[in-house]
Amino acid sequence: IVAGDALRYLAEATGAFKLILADPPYDDSRLRDGILGGVAARRELFPVGALLVLTGRAPHRGDTRATPDGLRCARSMRYGDTCVDLIEPVAALGEEETR
Repeated sequence: IVAGDALRYLAEATGAFKLILADPPYDDSRLRDGILGGVAARRELFPVGALLVLTGRAPHRGDTRATPDGLRCARSMRYGDTCVDLIEPVAALGEEETR
């Protein structure tokens, strides 16, 4: 568990993660987008088979959230104003799942 600046940690972390839980403040879309971008940019941290659980304010009905290239939203669950997205990496050609 890391309590601190998530964007700084993603930029400096080493190793690979099978599970990342991120719970940024509800209305901080900059931080949410930064976490998604940081994970997408550092594929060595987030190999195929890993899972990012990302929470935040639910989008308005009918609105969709952008996901960076290399990631996909496998499932999105809504609980009132809260949204929990399960994000996974998309396998690049020739890349194998590590589960």
